[in-house]
Amino acid sequence: MRYALRMNTSTDDISATYEQALRQYFNHCRARVPGYVKSHFQYPGVVKTNCRALGWDLLRSPLNLFWAPFYLLLMITAFVSKKLKLKTLHRWLINTPGGITTNVQAYIAEKTRTELLRVQDITGETEDFVAHKIATSHSPIHNALAPLIESSLNQYVLTRTASADITNSLASFIIGALAWKKFAMGAFAIGLLVAVEINHYLAVENFILGRSMGALYYSVFPEDPSFTMRLIGVCLTLVLMALVAPLSGFISDPIQSIFGIHQRRLHKMIDTLEKDVLQRNDSRYKPKDQYLARLADTIDAIKTQII
Repeated sequence: MRYALRMNTSTDDISATYEQALRQYFNHCRARVPGYVKSHFQYPGVVKTNCRALGWDLLRSPLNLFWAPFYLLLMITAFVSKKLKLKTLHRWLINTPGGITTNVQAYIAEKTRTELLRVQDITGETEDFVAHKIATSHSPIHNALAPLIESSLNQYVLTRTASADITNSLASFIIGALAWKKFAMGAFAIGLLVAVEINHYLAVENFILGRSMGALYYSVFPEDPSFTMRLIGVCLTLVLMALVAPLSGFISDPIQSIFGIHQRRLHKMIDTLEKDVLQRNDSRYKPKDQYLARLADTIDAIKTQII
């Protein structure tokens, strides 16, 4: 596929040709979004995508979930440092890794690069003037586009962690409603309910007059769990949810595609890339999913008085 016209003699014409080629390239990327989502985030393709979570991802994904709040804090600090013109600090913070790359993330990044963005179409050998210029490592367009694509892909795959966290929150909501008939939106809320159950069980088992009397007594006079017991309940819940998180894509990916979440996310990435390249901006693609997930966790923690 070619994204440019033939070379003109005028510098203005060449610039216009570059711009026309890039706009055509990004329009083709947008046109590929529906097919790309169907291939990798709907059945049966979603199975091939998420089967890669079976293996070391069962360890990597939980580590990413636990690292995510700290990464968010660093990104907020990077944003503040940029506003304060602390360039060295901002450069150091912005290059902080978002976590350990999982097999699923690597697969999605590669498929997005080759099937959606089709980077090889604008970086391979070609006789087309503009495409050749984009492919040339010293050309301004290549120098502008290549790092932006890599940065966008790195940010895009981080949405896997946020999606898993949001899925966990919804799962905890359902579990809380079914098991305790309470609206527990998050691991902290479920952890507190687990702590209450553990505390009640231990109190009944150790009641001086026996289990039966203990069950009767604590049904009338329930005992609040201690801070230590709450912490144990939350930690157990977080670990269990983190172990399930790598497999959440089997359910969450098709649901997100049905509601157009995957599509909007990809369109936003392409729009940001086009804007940054054509207007020489550096806004960079930064999906909001991770912020929403962390905000939900923070509200959950405050509500349950864990923090």
